[in-house]
Amino acid sequence: MKNCGTSRSRSKPLPWILLPVTAAALLLWAVPAGAANKTVCQETAIPLALLDPGQVTHPDGNTHIRGMTIMQIELSDDPRVEGRATVVMDLQIKANGDVVIHGTVYKEVGVWDLDGPSGPQFTPSGGVWVGIVEAKGNMAGTLTAVGTLHGIAGEVEGLQYTFEGGGPTFGVDVYTVRVLDPHAKK
Repeated sequence: MKNCGTSRSRSKPLPWILLPVTAAALLLWAVPAGAANKTVCQETAIPLALLDPGQVTHPDGNTHIRGMTIMQIELSDDPRVEGRATVVMDLQIKANGDVVIHGTVYKEVGVWDLDGPSGPQFTPSGGVWVGIVEAKGNMAGTLTAVGTLHGIAGEVEGLQYTFEGGGPTFGVDVYTVRVLDPHAKK
């Protein structure tokens, strides 16, 4: 009984035609990634409001908070990154203060006027990011967060945004942001 593809001896080399076909396939696969444009910038996230404290439970001596929702001012020198973020998160806080956070992010792109007469004023520009965030740290110290967002509307539609960084727990955080445009030409 013959198995598919085993009619040749294993000691014979592959036919020479496979080399150019394989090289062409690899080039086609690599071109979109090579054509992508990546921008690196900084972002400062400032807590603005606690929209929902969430539901608190205390199983096994730890504190669990489900659905805590905050709004943040997010400032950056990249206009695609600056905006207003709403973060819905679940927190697991151990008795020693260690915390793990998992959450979702909805971020409107726009401009902040921090010196408005009635406090910070936000003007949206139409772009929208959605994604996830994960953070670890200590309630009495600092948090380190990472996340990935995807542009779903406006000037950021089709882009990807990753961030990492942190700061004092529920204080002002600073992140390194990478915005990837997979469709851009170099």
